[in-house]
Amino acid sequence: MLSFKGHTVVVTGAGGGLGKAYSLLFASRGANVIVNDFNAAAAQKVVDEIKQGILRDKGKLASLGNFGQANYSAAKMGLIGFTKSLAREGAKYGIGAVAVAPVAASQMTETIMPPDMLANLKPEFIAPFVAAVCHPDGPNASGRVFEVGAGFVAEVRWERSKGTVWKTDETFTPSASGLSDFQVKLKWSEVTDFSDPRHPESMADAEKTLEVAAKLPPNPQATPPVRFDGKTVIITGAGAGLGRAYALMYGRLGANVVVNDVNEKGASGVCKEVEAAGGKAVPVVCSAEEGERIVKAALDAFGGVHVLVANAGILRDRSFAAMTEQEWDTVIAVHLRGTYKFAASSGISLGWLPNFNPAKLLHGEQYLAIKGSIPTSGNVINETRLLEVLDKGKAASVTSIVHTKDKDTGRVLFENQVTVFIRGAGGFGGKRVGSDRGPATAANVPPTRKPDAVVEEKTLPSQAALYRLSGDYNPLHIDPDFAAMGGFDKPILHGLCFMGFAGKHVLQTFGPFNDIKVRFAGVVFPGETLVTEMWKEGSKVIFVTKVKERGTVVLAAAAATLVNEDAKARL
Repeated sequence: MLSFKGHTVVVTGAGGGLGKAYSLLFASRGANVIVNDFNAAAAQKVVDEIKQGILRDKGKLASLGNFGQANYSAAKMGLIGFTKSLAREGAKYGIGAVAVAPVAASQMTETIMPPDMLANLKPEFIAPFVAAVCHPDGPNASGRVFEVGAGFVAEVRWERSKGTVWKTDETFTPSASGLSDFQVKLKWSEVTDFSDPRHPESMADAEKTLEVAAKLPPNPQATPPVRFDGKTVIITGAGAGLGRAYALMYGRLGANVVVNDVNEKGASGVCKEVEAAGGKAVPVVCSAEEGERIVKAALDAFGGVHVLVANAGILRDRSFAAMTEQEWDTVIAVHLRGTYKFAASSGISLGWLPNFNPAKLLHGEQYLAIKGSIPTSGNVINETRLLEVLDKGKAASVTSIVHTKDKDTGRVLFENQVTVFIRGAGGFGGKRVGSDRGPATAANVPPTRKPDAVVEEKTLPSQAALYRLSGDYNPLHIDPDFAAMGGFDKPILHGLCFMGFAGKHVLQTFGPFNDIKVRFAGVVFPGETLVTEMWKEGSKVIFVTKVKERGTVVLAAAAATLVNEDAKARL
């Protein structure tokens, strides 16, 4: 049995879950354990258990990251690079560093995994491996990354495809065959072919390709060439080096270029080069951390943002032992925080609303207009802009509009107007009544007569989990704890999911429609039965959808405009 007698082990976040399991195991093997946690009571409880010699399963399950954890993911991926660098630097001092990616049960997995599977994902089944690789007599694992959970242990490493090489001369452009024409040219398949992978360990692994590239003939060009006409590209750190190369390339390809750099002379100089090459450019002299300022400049100058190139970076090379906290913070601020600020400022953020809480956000209304025939295949792009913000007193109403276009032709296929209500975010002094946007804001009051048609359909208990496969991973629809934060007894079904049920009821009964609008008047729990009542009024079908079990209206002010006004109900 591995003994840690005489060793001192520091465990952070040790008040519960994995941290607690680590602390108890190291203590059981004779270690002196420093139990760190922001919760003093939880930390003391673990200390008391260690002193009493208690080692049993009674900790809170550790949490796994999922939806909405870009910050967590960035931090954890950063730890992998940190571990590898620390292992290299610490080797001569006899210091090792190992990264472990634990697979443990969480409150989220409790709702979708059977008990026997959860039983194998306890934190206690991860701690033994951690103790083994930390022991002086354990295997040499320094600089490595391991996935551990449910008795499974595997090393994780970088894998690179065999790849391919292009000639690095003036013919190496976005139009070089294989880069732009993925469907016809075969070189892209070579780039993504992992049948004969490589496992790089250092920059030296890349030097061999330089000799190959020098001997190749010029790259053939695809037709038509790749262009960025009318598109706006923001590039940080663009006053020199790689950022300058990006700016000049996008400028030559017709883009509007926003040149960001802390050096005014460099940024202005690159803008002049872009303009000399026939492009348009504006300088924004500030730190890459000032994402809002950079994006505002792009919007003021060109009216939109289509491409973000987070190129800005600085170095403060120093061994970890000699590195100051300021040197650490400065690099993290530019490379990581700067990229976050840059990206966060480019989408439709709601962080400016007072008391904004994503758990308090509810889908209020949805309008969908089908603008023409829908291709069976192709590439589409979404262009989104803020349309309206209303102050509803205790809540805010925010409407955005999304145009979905055929990437190749620019033809608009769909228009969506999305209204969300954020409870607790009102009272900022904005207007209370919105503008009339035709079918998108119509009241759609049902007639007083009996419905012309009624369709009933039961949802599945797993309906929300299935709908998540469409890409909507909001934890409100799967995680009981997150749902509780929003004031719900259990996870609720996605609004667009049961809107889809109602749309199907209209389609099956009256035929295809050009547009559809709903107001989400209540929530649906997976497994409940939906009842859609429909009234045909000329070319419009007005409908109301209810939950049968609770008699609650969940879709109101709803209607669809039929393609064929003469369509009759297929009862």
